[in-house]
Amino acid sequence: MHYIATADAVVKPTNAVVKPTNAVVKPTNAVVKPTNAVVKPTKFIVVVAVVAAVIVVLVVVVMVIVVVVVIVIVVVVLVDL
Repeated sequence: MHYIATADAVVKPTNAVVKPTNAVVKPTNAVVKPTNAVVKPTKFIVVVAVVAAVIVVLVVVVMVIVVVVVIVIVVVVLVDL
């Protein structure tokens, strides 16, 4: 019976701790709403970033292709020698 009593004694303080944390969550919800207003302009920035990323990827792919072609040409020339 002592174990059950101690378990109850432990649970009650933790419940008292949970209630203040709920009070903390409400202000953070109020903070989220302004950030949603900020997200709309950032969508344009995200689109620009995505386009820039695609361009960078394409440039890298082209560069890799060029390097591979140059290596192939050099290997072919060396083999011919």
